Amino acid sequence: MGHTTADPSIRRQGRLRTFGVLAGALALYVSAALIATLLTGSAVVGAAVSNAGIFTAGLFWLRTQPRRDGSQGPGGSRGTLGRGRRFWALVAASLAFCWLVGQAASAWLYSLVGSPEFDQHTAAKAGAPVVLMLLVVLVLAPMGEEMLMRGVAYTRLRRHLPPLAAALLTSAVFSLLHLNLVQIVVTLPLGLLLAAVYEQTGRLAPVIGLHVVFNLLSALVPVAVVTALGSLTFVLLGGSVLLLLLVRLYLPAGAAAQHEPVAGLQV
Repeated sequence: MGHTTADPSIRRQGRLRTFGVLAGALALYVSAALIATLLTGSAVVGAAVSNAGIFTAGLFWLRTQPRRDGSQGPGGSRGTLGRGRRFWALVAASLAFCWLVGQAASAWLYSLVGSPEFDQHTAAKAGAPVVLMLLVVLVLAPMGEEMLMRGVAYTRLRRHLPPLAAALLTSAVFSLLHLNLVQIVVTLPLGLLLAAVYEQTGRLAPVIGLHVVFNLLSALVPVAVVTALGSLTFVLLGGSVLLLLLVRLYLPAGAAAQHEPVAGLQV
């Protein structure tokens, strides 16, 4: 069931509105982080402020979006796969391989070329209070990043693009926002998984929860384990399995929701 219109000017206006929403959301997120960082001297405080701000703003924005039945406010669900144990077992397996492959790829690349930006990021986290760091990593960052990337960006892009295209675009932006090679490699496959879950369930809560689990694993698993994973062989083998899992997640989304707009999704 497509979302089409015969008037090119209406389509053009819709694309311009989408561009405006995305540009405004990204500007709010980045400027809040920069201003808070400059005022406090802490990048961790900057992340806390920007993620809390974008989540709050996103909640208000979602409440203005029409549901699929034409009413206002967050609501409605999407997809036909996003129910039952088989779906969540597939998601759990995909999350595990996202983490393993992402960590392995980042460790392998770091051993080859290094990443001064990642070193600075790690030093900033080490210098922050533990409570604040945990609050950002396990609460504010998952909430803010998922609101920005899935709740706002993916929702708007799905008015114009099929699921996979919207997922690729938002996942690329999501990974690039981390500003260092190590985290870009880690977060790109995660973004694809989270977009698939959002497409199928129509809810932010599950993707925020998955993001929390991913970050918790990254915090708890010893560095020695991550380093041991960093081989090209493991990256290629694990990446092949992950690709198959993601294809399975995206097949029903593409069949059931080609060009159908996402709007008013539940938190």
